[in-house]
Amino acid sequence: MKRPILLFAALAMILTCAMETYAQEAPAIPASFYDKELIADILGNENCTGLRVYPTLDLKKAQLSLMIIGVDESGAELYNWTNPKLKYQLYEGITDGKADIEPLSANNARKLCQAYSTAHVAFNSVIAKDKISDCSGDCTGYSIRLTTKGTNFNFEIVPAKIVNNAVEIIGTPVAGDPCPTFCGDSGNYLCTP
Repeated sequence: MKRPILLFAALAMILTCAMETYAQEAPAIPASFYDKELIADILGNENCTGLRVYPTLDLKKAQLSLMIIGVDESGAELYNWTNPKLKYQLYEGITDGKADIEPLSANNARKLCQAYSTAHVAFNSVIAKDKISDCSGDCTGYSIRLTTKGTNFNFEIVPAKIVNNAVEIIGTPVAGDPCPTFCGDSGNYLCTP
């Protein structure tokens, strides 16, 4: 009788340690800001049904960040190397009241995504187009930020504006669908968790 109890206790300890290790692997990724015009351009693509958000790590700058790209109904990324607005959009900070966004090729975006995934827990989120709040009034764009609930990592989007080179939230956040948890065909991802 003692063996099943000991086995159960050992299994519980292993799972607890694994969950604590997993929870510690996602660092504090800084929130990003994307101008409402860029978000409107991405979501304005007739095939776009949402935004995929990836965490990134630039090893040369030792900098964590986020990048976004539009996705279609099947979850495939709407990348087009000839159109800067349909490339991966890397957030690099705020300068003079404007978001610094670098359009990336798939190859460069993959390197940043894989660098993050090698050092930390791999994950991403898709935020459905119909869940993204209208950006009106004082809103000049959207902040995308990391959320955690236990050992689950996700991204949320919220209307915002830039004041004195800082992001000020002015709306209600909406969470995306995290992967892992809600993952589709692995061929639809730049980096798969």
